Amino acid sequence: MGRPLRGCRPVRQFHFVHFAKCSRNYPGLYWSATVRRHVGYESWLERDHLKLLDFDRRIVGVASQPFRISWEQDGLVRRHTPDFFARCADGTGVVVDVRADDRIADKGAAAFAETEVACSQVGRKFRRVGVLIRCGG
Repeated sequence: MGRPLRGCRPVRQFHFVHFAKCSRNYPGLYWSATVRRHVGYESWLERDHLKLLDFDRRIVGVASQPFRISWEQDGLVRRHTPDFFARCADGTGVVVDVRADDRIADKGAAAFAETEVACSQVGRKFRRVGVLIRCGG
């Protein structure tokens, strides 16, 4: 079933500062009914996907920025920290990266690809999710 996520802390700190009006990131803490504690997010898009995880009855645990992966690419060491790890009731682990499709540059695409490979090697699922669909005005 895997280790419980109760005491899992992010691998890096969230920076809660007052952002200028032009800022695209709005970090915060979301009270998760699933895990009965605050879970951090770095953008409103992450917050929205965190809410979806919280309302999904199949999800029994969520951790924010749960681990960091490193790999070598073109002679450089690259690093990536996924946004969330979700534990399903059946024991399945799902690593979730949140980024809008139009905001994925080559560097981000490479990081997501490496994360997917790493997840498959350790028996975890990987999902890269983007902007939620809105109907109406």
